[in-house]
Amino acid sequence: MDQGGRPITTDAALRLLAERQRRAVVRRLADAEEPVTVESLAASLATTTSDVAGVRIGLRHSHLPKLHDADVIDYDAEDGTVRRGPRFDAVASLLRTVTAHRELGDGSDRSTSE
Repeated sequence: MDQGGRPITTDAALRLLAERQRRAVVRRLADAEEPVTVESLAASLATTTSDVAGVRIGLRHSHLPKLHDADVIDYDAEDGTVRRGPRFDAVASLLRTVTAHRELGDGSDRSTSE
Protein backbone atom coordinates (compact mmCIF):
# COMPACT_ATOMS: atom_id res chain seq x y z
CA MET A 1 0.00 0.00 0.00
CA ASP A 2 1.50 3.32 -1.04
CA GLN A 3 1.54 5.75 1.86
CA GLY A 4 2.27 8.73 -0.39
CA GLY A 5 5.79 9.17 0.95
CA ARG A 6 4.52 10.08 4.41
CA PRO A 7 6.69 8.94 7.31
CA ILE A 8 5.35 6.20 9.53
CA THR A 9 4.04 7.39 12.88
CA THR A 10 5.70 6.20 16.07
CA ASP A 11 2.43 4.64 17.20
CA ALA A 12 2.05 2.70 13.94
CA ALA A 13 5.66 1.50 14.09
CA LEU A 14 5.28 0.39 17.71
CA ARG A 15 2.09 -1.53 16.85
CA LEU A 16 3.99 -3.34 14.09
CA LEU A 17 6.89 -4.11 16.42
CA ALA A 18 4.61 -5.40 19.19
CA GLU A 19 4.79 -8.91 17.69
CA ARG A 20 7.99 -10.92 18.27
CA GLN A 21 7.94 -12.44 14.77
CA ARG A 22 7.73 -9.02 13.10
CA ARG A 23 10.64 -7.75 15.20
CA ALA A 24 12.62 -10.79 14.10
CA VAL A 25 11.82 -10.11 10.43
CA VAL A 26 13.03 -6.51 10.77
CA ARG A 27 16.23 -7.65 12.48
CA ARG A 28 16.89 -10.30 9.83
CA LEU A 29 16.36 -7.82 6.96
CA ALA A 30 18.56 -5.25 8.69
CA ASP A 31 21.42 -7.77 8.46
CA ALA A 32 20.67 -8.80 4.85
CA GLU A 33 22.19 -7.12 1.82
CA GLU A 34 19.96 -9.00 -0.64
CA PRO A 35 16.28 -9.96 -0.57
CA VAL A 36 15.57 -13.00 1.59
CA THR A 37 13.17 -15.84 0.94
CA VAL A 38 10.20 -16.64 3.13
CA GLU A 39 11.72 -20.12 3.53
CA SER A 40 14.99 -18.75 4.90
CA LEU A 41 13.10 -16.37 7.20
CA ALA A 42 10.97 -19.22 8.54
CA ALA A 43 14.02 -21.42 9.07
CA SER A 44 15.89 -18.68 10.92
CA LEU A 45 12.91 -17.75 13.12
CA ALA A 46 11.76 -21.26 14.03
CA THR A 47 12.94 -22.59 17.36
CA THR A 48 12.91 -26.20 16.15
CA THR A 49 12.87 -27.91 12.78
CA SER A 50 9.26 -28.94 13.33
CA ASP A 51 8.25 -25.30 13.90
CA VAL A 52 9.29 -24.15 10.40
CA ALA A 53 5.93 -24.87 8.74
CA GLY A 54 3.99 -23.03 11.45
CA VAL A 55 6.33 -20.05 11.33
CA ARG A 56 6.06 -19.95 7.52
CA ILE A 57 2.25 -19.90 7.72
CA GLY A 58 2.31 -17.08 10.28
CA LEU A 59 4.73 -15.09 8.15
CA ARG A 60 2.76 -15.52 4.91
CA HIS A 61 -0.70 -14.94 6.31
CA SER A 62 -0.13 -12.33 9.01
CA HIS A 63 3.27 -10.78 9.67
CA LEU A 64 4.63 -10.16 6.17
CA PRO A 65 1.35 -8.72 4.81
CA LYS A 66 1.12 -6.30 7.76
CA LEU A 67 4.70 -5.11 7.29
CA HIS A 68 4.10 -4.87 3.53
CA ASP A 69 0.87 -2.86 3.94
CA ALA A 70 2.80 -0.36 6.09
CA ASP A 71 5.56 -0.10 3.41
CA VAL A 72 8.13 -1.42 5.87
CA ILE A 73 8.94 -4.33 3.56
CA ASP A 74 8.34 -5.28 -0.04
CA TYR A 75 6.86 -8.77 0.02
CA ASP A 76 6.41 -10.66 -3.23
CA ALA A 77 4.11 -13.55 -2.36
CA GLU A 78 4.46 -15.10 -5.82
CA ASP A 79 8.22 -15.57 -5.74
CA GLY A 80 8.41 -15.77 -1.94
CA THR A 81 10.91 -12.95 -1.41
CA VAL A 82 11.12 -10.14 1.10
CA ARG A 83 13.21 -6.98 0.92
CA ARG A 84 13.37 -3.66 2.72
CA GLY A 85 10.59 -1.22 1.88
CA PRO A 86 10.50 2.58 1.83
CA ARG A 87 9.72 2.87 5.55
CA PHE A 88 12.10 0.13 6.68
CA ASP A 89 14.86 2.38 8.01
CA ALA A 90 12.53 4.31 10.34
CA VAL A 91 11.08 1.13 11.86
CA ALA A 92 14.49 -0.57 12.12
CA SER A 93 15.89 2.52 13.85
CA LEU A 94 13.04 2.49 16.38
CA LEU A 95 13.61 -1.21 17.03
CA ARG A 96 17.33 -0.60 17.66
CA THR A 97 16.47 2.20 20.09
CA VAL A 98 13.91 0.11 22.00
CA THR A 99 16.30 -2.85 22.13
CA ALA A 100 19.18 -0.68 23.38
CA HIS A 101 16.96 0.84 26.06
CA ARG A 102 15.79 -2.58 27.24
CA GLU A 103 19.37 -3.87 27.32
CA LEU A 104 20.47 -0.92 29.45
CA GLY A 105 18.01 -1.94 32.15
CA ASP A 106 18.51 1.40 33.81
CA GLY A 107 15.05 1.47 35.36
CA SER A 108 14.32 4.92 33.94
CA ASP A 109 10.87 3.80 32.86
CA ARG A 110 9.77 3.24 36.47
CA SER A 111 7.90 6.04 38.19
CA THR A 112 9.35 7.28 41.43
CA SER A 113 7.77 8.91 44.44
CA GLU A 114 9.44 12.03 45.71
